[in-house]
Amino acid sequence: LALSEDEKSALRAERGNGVWRFKLDQERIEWTDGILGDISIDAASVSDPVLIRGDGQVLYTLASVVDDTEMGVTHVVR
Repeated sequence: LALSEDEKSALRAERGNGVWRFKLDQERIEWTDGILGDISIDAASVSDPVLIRGDGQVLYTLASVVDDTEMGVTHVVR
């Protein structure tokens, strides 16, 4: 968003710091799950996932993906 510093300050005062979200493209997402097979969802039917809370805390979902990637993990079963 192209907001001026005054607009940003006004929004923070009114609503707090807000959260950081991963913006999903509004299209169908498809992948092959190792157990369930081919899966697809319409990204327009779900909200953009939160990555960082308003207090600056990184959510577990983001931290775990980064850690798994750094450690070379290729498959996760939860």
